[in-house]
Amino acid sequence: MDVKHGRGSERGKSKVNPLIGSLIFDRDVMLDGPVTMSGKRVQMAIMLCLTVLPILVLWAYSVFTLTDTIHKKIENQRTKNNVQLSVELGKLVHHLQQERDMNILYLSALGPQTKIFLLTEYIQTDRAIYSLSKWPGDFDDRNREQFQSKEHLQKHLSLHRQIISKNNYDLNEEIVFYTSIIDAVIVWLYKSITEGKVAQIWKTLVAYLKLTSGKQNLGIERALGTLFFIDGRFQSQKTFEMYNNRINRFRAFHTTAELYSSRVNSLYTSEVNKFGVNVTEIINYYRHEIQHYTETKMIADIQTARFWFDNMTLYLDTLLNVQRDLGYEIIQSLDVVIEQSTQDITIGAIFLVIVLLMCPLVIFATENLTSVIQKNSHYLAVRTADLAHAHTKINRVLSEMMPSIIAEKIKSNQKVDVEYFRSVSILMVGIYGFKEGPSTPKEIVEIIECLYQTADYLVKEFRVNKLDGVDGSFVVFSGFPQRNSMEHLTLIADFALELVADVKSRTKLKNNLTIKCGMDTVELVSGQLSADLHL
Repeated sequence: MDVKHGRGSERGKSKVNPLIGSLIFDRDVMLDGPVTMSGKRVQMAIMLCLTVLPILVLWAYSVFTLTDTIHKKIENQRTKNNVQLSVELGKLVHHLQQERDMNILYLSALGPQTKIFLLTEYIQTDRAIYSLSKWPGDFDDRNREQFQSKEHLQKHLSLHRQIISKNNYDLNEEIVFYTSIIDAVIVWLYKSITEGKVAQIWKTLVAYLKLTSGKQNLGIERALGTLFFIDGRFQSQKTFEMYNNRINRFRAFHTTAELYSSRVNSLYTSEVNKFGVNVTEIINYYRHEIQHYTETKMIADIQTARFWFDNMTLYLDTLLNVQRDLGYEIIQSLDVVIEQSTQDITIGAIFLVIVLLMCPLVIFATENLTSVIQKNSHYLAVRTADLAHAHTKINRVLSEMMPSIIAEKIKSNQKVDVEYFRSVSILMVGIYGFKEGPSTPKEIVEIIECLYQTADYLVKEFRVNKLDGVDGSFVVFSGFPQRNSMEHLTLIADFALELVADVKSRTKLKNNLTIKCGMDTVELVSGQLSADLHL
C-alpha cells in the first residue's frame, strides 16, 4: 500500500540505499550486468584480456630476447671462424712474402744460379694454401679466376714460378705480382672481421688488422732494402719513394695497433727478448743509412744485403708470432662470449617454455575464477533484489501504520520526540451491513474500492492524513503531526461530507449497506515508546 500523505511515495523511494536503488530502479544496469549471458561474456573477455595480454607481451619479449641472443651467438661464431681463418691466412701471407723476397733475392746478384733453394719456399707456400680450413667464397670482389679456390691460387703461383728467369725479369713486376695476392687476402680480412659485432673485442680486432697490414708493408721494405744493398742504390727515384712510403705506412699501422691494444707491445717485447739482441735497433740503423744515402758514398755490399735480409726476416717472424698470439687471444675471448651466449640461450629457452606452459594454466584459472565471481555476482544481485523488495514492503507498512513524517524519522533512525497536541480532529469511516444483506462479493469489492479511491483522492485535496484498517474501515485525522490551529475541524468535516456524497453518487448502495462516519476532537500526546513502536 502507498503512504497517503502528500509526496510520501517519492520520499520512500529517495531513502533507498544507492546500491539497492541502482539495482531496482535502474533497469539498464541489470540488462548488461554480470548476471546476464552477454554480461558474462563481456566480463570473461575483460578478465582474459587483463591476464592473457601481459603473458602474451612477456612471451613476445622472451621470443625477441631469445632470437636476439641466438643471432648474436651466430655472429660471434662467424667472427670466431673468420679470426681462425685469418690466423691461417696470416701464415699464408707470411709465406707469400717470404717467397716473393726469395724470388727477388734469386733474381738479384745475391742469388745463386739455380732455383733449387727456392723449392723449399714454394713447398711451404703450397702447404700454407692447402692447410686452410676452408676457402672463402667471397675472397675477391673482382671475381678473378686465381682466387676461385685453393687449386686456382696454387696453379696461378705455379705458372709464375715456371717463368722466373735471371735472363728475363723485372723486379717491380715481381713485387706487384705477389703484392696483389697479399693485398687481396688483407682486403678479405678487413671485410670479414669488421662484419663482426662483438663490442668486447673490437679494439683487439682493429689492432690485429693493423698489425697484419703493417706486416705486409714491412715485407716490401725487406725486398726493396735487399735490392738497395745489392746494387748500392735504388734503380729510380720512384723506388726510393716507394721504400719511404712503406716504412711510414708500417710505422703508422704498428703504432695504431699498439694504441688499440696494449697486448701488441707486450707480445712484441716478449718475442724480441728471446733473441738476445735488439733487432729493432739494428733495423733502424740500416733504415737510416738507406734513407740518407748519397751515390758518392754508397757501394754495393752483398754481405750487408744478406745481413739486412736475415734481420728483417727475423723481425717479420717476430711480428708473425705476435699476430698469431693476438689472434688466439681474440679466439679465446670469443669462446667466452659464445659460452655466455649459449647459457643465455638456455635460460631464455627455459623461460620461454615456462611462459608457454603458464599461458593455458592462467587462462584456465582465470576462467574458473571469473565463473565463481559471476556466480557470486548473480547470487548477490538476487539477494539484493530480495532485500530491496523487503525494504519496500517495510516502507509501505510503516506508512500505513503511522504518519509519513513519523515513518521517515523512524526509517532514518531519528529520535521521535514526545509532543503534545491540544486539539486534533479524528474521523472514523467504515461500511457496515454487507455481511447481513444480499449484496454479492463483486458489489462489495466495487463499493470498497470506490470508497478507498475517493478517500485517497480527498486526502491529497484536503491535506489530511489517513491510516487504513480492516473490514473496509480507516481513520482520517488532521492537526497531527502538522499543527494547523483549529483548521482541522473544518477540514475533517468537509472531508466526511465530500466522501459520503461522492461515494453515493458513484455507487448504488443497497439498504443493507451503510457508510458510517464518526468524528471527534481530542487532545493527543505522541511519542516513541520503543525502537519498534510509536504511539
